[in-house]
Amino acid sequence: MLPFNKRYTLGKQLGEGATAKVYHIVHNSTGNTYAAKVVSKKKLNSTQLNDLDMEVSTTKHLNHSSIVHLKETKTEGDKVYLVLEEMHGGELFDRIVDQGGFSEKKARELFFNLTSAVAYCHRKGIVHRDLKPENILLKTATKGDEHKLKLADFGIAAHLPKKLIGKSPEEQEKAMPFARLCGSPEYMAPEVIQANKKFKRGYGPKCDIWSLGVVLYVLLCGELPFTLDGGDEEDEDEDEDEMEDENDPNSGGPRNLSPGVRRLFRRICSGKFHMKGKLWSNKISTPAKKLISKMLTVDVLLRPSARQVLCDKWFQGMQMPAADNSVASPSMYPSLLATASEGSLPTEEERMLFLKRREFLLDIGSRFSRATELEVLLKDGVERARGLMHADRGTIFVVDHENSQMWTTVAEGLRGKEIVIPLGAGLVGACYKSGAVINVKDAVK
Repeated sequence: MLPFNKRYTLGKQLGEGATAKVYHIVHNSTGNTYAAKVVSKKKLNSTQLNDLDMEVSTTKHLNHSSIVHLKETKTEGDKVYLVLEEMHGGELFDRIVDQGGFSEKKARELFFNLTSAVAYCHRKGIVHRDLKPENILLKTATKGDEHKLKLADFGIAAHLPKKLIGKSPEEQEKAMPFARLCGSPEYMAPEVIQANKKFKRGYGPKCDIWSLGVVLYVLLCGELPFTLDGGDEEDEDEDEDEMEDENDPNSGGPRNLSPGVRRLFRRICSGKFHMKGKLWSNKISTPAKKLISKMLTVDVLLRPSARQVLCDKWFQGMQMPAADNSVASPSMYPSLLATASEGSLPTEEERMLFLKRREFLLDIGSRFSRATELEVLLKDGVERARGLMHADRGTIFVVDHENSQMWTTVAEGLRGKEIVIPLGAGLVGACYKSGAVINVKDAVK
């Protein structure tokens, strides 16, 4: 293989961190543009080297429309090059700083895509452990396109032991497979703060759900629910830090942290935050506030999983924008409500059945950015995902708008009905009947 600088031309520097620089690059043969993260291994300690290996090994196996795609990696001497898809909109954090919180409608759209990416990771046994707006990138700089986001930076991600993959969220949490204190303090879950191998305290995938709850809070109001300064404990006697016992699960974490961080951690572990003021009272709905409260629940067994968050009724009636804004996507929730008895909200069993069906389609769609024929999806996608759905080969779910019947199970070769297949996180792939052949309208240009 040619050296990196023979295959790509480095352009302007896009960003710089303590151990890496990011450049705009152009592939010399095709003219395609990417972003290159260039890491100097000389600047990394052993833990950071392990984190770099984890980022590469994790990201290259992920294929989801709301996760930054890693095209390739190249190691040359001291330098490691990560070639990533180009993101023109910068960090979600900067957009929040510029404009404050988002409208609830826009927050709901982008949060759904973000949670879909996390749910996808959790299905594959990957826990991100550093979810925050700085690690969420925007595909375009266009205002209003924030739903086109991508989750990035899997440097401190962790993999569940194989024996736990596919187990229930409760079983995964009770196993407490992780104990490393890591992440960004304001977004860290109580169980991460309290983790201690010596005392057999650990955590599982739901630490990401807590972080998502903090992100949602920030999206809606532009502020953090737990901060390093301010709060009810501002005037606490500093001597309390000296008296705290790290064996106490309600303490502020390890003793070697600064007093300010320890106060922050105590607030997080208490689970106490507020949703007060005119914004929360007048502009943010009760379902949104209830979802935040559920996600910021200290007891991990009461905290929802990523799947359950996606099924929350806050998403009721949501219209997901298409990837290119040209194909109107059907509401995900009416399809669920159609399965419930008339005049009532769906039961938890019906919600989970709906989500299971939806995940089946997402697993098909995430493999294809450009579908050409339904047969390809059925041949390559259904076989791979049939274990999830326990469905027969050739079975797919459709939307029959004329009869107002959603997510109907039908066989290959269906005639006279519109078929909708999701590509990535949103329901954006519109299949339609044309003559005697079932074609696919490409919704991803």
